[in-house]
Amino acid sequence: MFHFTTLFIGMDVHKESFSLCYYDMMANQFKHSTKVGPNVSYIVNYVNELRR
Repeated sequence: MFHFTTLFIGMDVHKESFSLCYYDMMANQFKHSTKVGPNVSYIVNYVNELRR
């Protein structure tokens, strides 16, 4: 059986970096904050990490 959860991902965009985190509704807190370079592949990797 599959269990699905909706995650709300926040992104603060700057010229030289992106700050990413997600909001956990069950815990009522932001989690997994990270700062990455301005490249879409880093965002895709972040989302794929959360899917595991």
